[in-house]
Amino acid sequence: MIPNAISKLLQEIKYRIPNDVLEMVFSDSFMYYKNANLDERIMAAVIRPRVMVDMNLYSGQEVVIDISDLTPEYADNQGIVLHIPKERTAGRTIVSALSVSLNPPGVQSSTGYSIGQLPATQCDSGLMRVAQKSMENELAMENPFTTDITIIGENTILIKNTVYGVYGTLRCVVGNDEYLSNINPRVFRIISDIAVEATKSYIYNTLASQTDRISLQGGYQLENLRNIVESYADADEKYRELLKTTYMKVSMMGDHEQYSRYLKNQFPNM
Repeated sequence: MIPNAISKLLQEIKYRIPNDVLEMVFSDSFMYYKNANLDERIMAAVIRPRVMVDMNLYSGQEVVIDISDLTPEYADNQGIVLHIPKERTAGRTIVSALSVSLNPPGVQSSTGYSIGQLPATQCDSGLMRVAQKSMENELAMENPFTTDITIIGENTILIKNTVYGVYGTLRCVVGNDEYLSNINPRVFRIISDIAVEATKSYIYNTLASQTDRISLQGGYQLENLRNIVESYADADEKYRELLKTTYMKVSMMGDHEQYSRYLKNQFPNM
């Protein structure tokens, strides 16, 4: 049975970092999560606030969302604000707004597409991507669009300098869900490597200046603990490198829309 992404990365952290060190750092003496187990403490201190946030910044799934039926709010002399319901993004957060198709008043979008209205397996299927691409190309030929968009809140965008009152579709990038259930299992090893380095970095930053004052646990001699901590000195650099190179590359290649756009920009005559 294939584990989910969260359980896999937690397993790898515990396989590769001595348990006594983990228990020492993620303990009551360093944290305030009194009733949480080790996995929950690692999630709260490292995975959610750093790893998952950075994964969304470096990658995401490009989607097209129907916004033709949403009611706009007019921002004084700035443009129009639209709130995108979480049902339209399958519960995921918009991390980058790329473009909005602009329909003249009285013209509605013909796509009716929203990733929140379809099972994830259908959204990711090759057939769905082909159909979606066909609809997007048709709309692109018929309707103007703007890229002058700013994210101003949770799934809330400001469309600047426009007089149109009805919109067709929003092309955007959505982040991972809170359980990383949208991550392809073939990427589990890479995100596990990222999580391990992030945890080592956290351990180094927590213990590097305190090894002489720590009450040692598990029979560790002070010198042994110091050696382990010092071996994690470059963990933060490794973490950043994995995100910027390996993870960003495999994530883009796994997103059909982003990868196709990248190839088209690199090889316009292809």
